[in-house]
Amino acid sequence: MTTDYKSRPWLAVLLNLFMPGLGLVYLNRLALAAATILFFPLLLLIAGRAGLVFSALGFLLVTLLLTCFWLASAIVVFRLARRHPLASRGWLQRWYVLLAIGIGAYAALQFCISFRGVLFGYDIFNMPASSMETTLLVGDDFIANTLAYSRSGGQGPQRGDVVVLQNPVKAKLKYVERIMGLPGEQVSMRDGRVLINGKAIADEHAFHDLSKPEQVSNQQFTVPPDSYFVLGDNRNASLDSRHFGPVPAEKIYARVELVWFSYGVSSVRWDRLGLAVK
Repeated sequence: MTTDYKSRPWLAVLLNLFMPGLGLVYLNRLALAAATILFFPLLLLIAGRAGLVFSALGFLLVTLLLTCFWLASAIVVFRLARRHPLASRGWLQRWYVLLAIGIGAYAALQFCISFRGVLFGYDIFNMPASSMETTLLVGDDFIANTLAYSRSGGQGPQRGDVVVLQNPVKAKLKYVERIMGLPGEQVSMRDGRVLINGKAIADEHAFHDLSKPEQVSNQQFTVPPDSYFVLGDNRNASLDSRHFGPVPAEKIYARVELVWFSYGVSSVRWDRLGLAVK
């Protein structure tokens, strides 16, 4: 059973700001409501799978598009409510059904965001420790490509890649490290330098925090097949392959691509926004 009722523009806008598309359900514009609700996860899916979010310009454009669409949908809802004050009211427009739809749609969106690494092809992290200074600083928010090594025909992890990985011993812990040793190589360290098969390699990203004791490792590691030797750039403050050994390839979760936000001790570090991680 449906009846005509007078819609309230302010209520329609509030509903739509809470969950884009909910205000359109209130106005009984169901097709438009469904398209609006689906817009956000579909855009994130396309942007992630196509790699748009891994460049500063692409990330900015996607963020602006999401924000503008959110605000524009509220304006559209307001104008529709003013232009057509009488709308057909069915069971979907009852307050408790609207509440259930709003909570359900919001929960579904949060579920997708929580599993964005699997669904959308990217994940977002905050750097809590100094183990990757000066490449990544404490307070950096960065985006990582979870499909970097899973595409058919693509390259596997390369020396120098900064990656997010699962701790081989404690799977729930994720670390950020730099790949230094490849499968089958002999890795050792001498006088702060990394030696591969007995020869020192370029290591321009290494940082030695002189306020902390030097972590000396005279052990030579043989990297097993399909495994990688990883080190933190801050060699005096990193828990890495010197402690837990080479990391199996299946434990490498994503490749770090971009710092999208950074907050220091008391202010935003504007010079780091959009910084490509190398």
